[in-house]
Amino acid sequence: MTLRRILWGVAACAVYLCAAIITAHSGVLPQPPLYDGLAPPAPYRYVSPPPDLADENEPPARAVGTLELAEDGSRARTVATADGQMLVVFPDGAVPPRDGEDSVEVRITPGDPSPLPPPPDSLRFSGNAYRVEARYVKSRAVVAAALPVTMVLRYATHASIVLRLDERAWRRLETESAQASFQLFAESTELGTFAAAGVPERSRAWIAYAAAAAGVVAGAVGYVSGRRRSRRPKGRGSVRRRRPGRT
Repeated sequence: MTLRRILWGVAACAVYLCAAIITAHSGVLPQPPLYDGLAPPAPYRYVSPPPDLADENEPPARAVGTLELAEDGSRARTVATADGQMLVVFPDGAVPPRDGEDSVEVRITPGDPSPLPPPPDSLRFSGNAYRVEARYVKSRAVVAAALPVTMVLRYATHASIVLRLDERAWRRLETESAQASFQLFAESTELGTFAAAGVPERSRAWIAYAAAAAGVVAGAVGYVSGRRRSRRPKGRGSVRRRRPGRT
């Protein structure tokens, strides 16, 4: 094996690895996480599914939970939909106490984000919008959170930002992501409507495709070059034919 063939092989491997890294970290190509012993996430459940997923789509789940009130406020509790697409984590004291009340009802309702205002900048919704409401059980008065509440949203294919709808405009929340579970985490001092959003796939997909194509081309060129060199006759030991008329 010649040095040139080795270099071509190393170059092809390097380009392939770059393509894989770009694809995985950019999120331009939806893919299930690769963890030993863990199954890929279940198919996302849309309120209004894309046409190509309508036949297999299942309706998303709602959730109703109860927070117990003490003298210093509500007890810690997580309220989650049965399909795991939306969770709200209330820490101790998240809901202030109220005279005559001993519990708070929390409701999570999925909705179609398309009738809502569009997301800011170049973002695009990835999944449902979720309405989170809390009311004191007896008076039915709307709850105002006293402490930040953690919103956990699962997104459909690509997302990096949790948005909260403030009146008629979306507000970006400081967000952390868990790509393995397709989840976003954000704290909010207010309840309301939340949605996951991200940069459209098409705007960055060419990067991954170009890197992958370059890897294929580099590998093909290396292979062809190696085949040609292996077919050439060796210089040493070859018989040189004499032209007619020469002695």
